[in-house]
Amino acid sequence: MPLASQSPSSSFNPIDCFRQTWRPRCPFTPNFQEGPMHFSQDGCLSHVQSFLIGGLVLASVSASVQAFAVDTRFTVLTEFNNEAVRDNKTGLVWERSPRLDMYDWDRAHQRCLSSNTGGRKDWRVPTVQELNSLIDPSSTEVKLPEGHPFDNVEPAIYWSATKPQGNATYALFVNFSNGRSATLENYMSSFVWCVRGGMNDR
Repeated sequence: MPLASQSPSSSFNPIDCFRQTWRPRCPFTPNFQEGPMHFSQDGCLSHVQSFLIGGLVLASVSASVQAFAVDTRFTVLTEFNNEAVRDNKTGLVWERSPRLDMYDWDRAHQRCLSSNTGGRKDWRVPTVQELNSLIDPSSTEVKLPEGHPFDNVEPAIYWSATKPQGNATYALFVNFSNGRSATLENYMSSFVWCVRGGMNDR
């Protein structure tokens, strides 16, 4: 019998299709084989298929966007003989492979000032804010963004050039094992990761 009073739903809710275990319950869709004013539930399957396929496509696009964001954040610089990496998020240029030697705070500054990494000068000890810009709290062993191009970065503490206010015998560091920063006395030894650009942009 024609369902003249029934009209197609203007929107589709996929949850409606799963409310009954024995039979899907869906908005009516036209079945023109039965007449122009007849509607059936045969369109339910195609609606569900379209919904699921659309979800898979969106998930795939989201994953691709995330991978693209990671891949484009860092650039290995060929003009530095591939020995330096530019962080495109901050514009800072970092050593690709920091040395595994440890220094007190003064010697850490000397080490960066004398560095010739990539055939370039003007390296320096980064500020605590600059080091923190590399931290990714969601990472596991070393708190760096997934897919980063760095080598020799230890899950350990790295000197910053920043000193706490009113205490010249201490300096701030960043711990790449937990992403936190704190202070350390200047005479103690730690790793250092030299940087270019930013406040010494040349």
